[in-house]
Amino acid sequence: MKLSDARESFYSNTGTVSELCRKLSYSGLAVIWIIRTGSDLSASYETWWLWILIGYVLSLACDLLQYFSLGECWRRYNDERFKAGVSLDDEVEPPERLNYMGFLFYYVKFGLVTISTVFLLIALSSVVLADSEA
Repeated sequence: MKLSDARESFYSNTGTVSELCRKLSYSGLAVIWIIRTGSDLSASYETWWLWILIGYVLSLACDLLQYFSLGECWRRYNDERFKAGVSLDDEVEPPERLNYMGFLFYYVKFGLVTISTVFLLIALSSVVLADSEA
């Protein structure tokens, strides 16, 4: 396997994870919207829904910040290299730190979506169990 193949696999898989995180966040928000507008939940459940909602919204914010921070870091690096007289066809060795902020937001986004989805499933099972007992 070539290093370029490994890199392509990395880009493909992280892109897929980001896309799935985005879809899960929107789906979770939709489920909360449907459940909350169509039910009369007790006050104890209010906190569940709020924290789940916050988790999904923060994951979407991290998604935006991931791409913004990566774009901004690479733009600045490109501008610095261009001002230093490096042509567009020259080989460069960018520092690893350029991707640090993007990776930070990527992992936080994944964690928030995972935790929010687990709590959403717990909250939904509580609602279903409460409805079946009634």
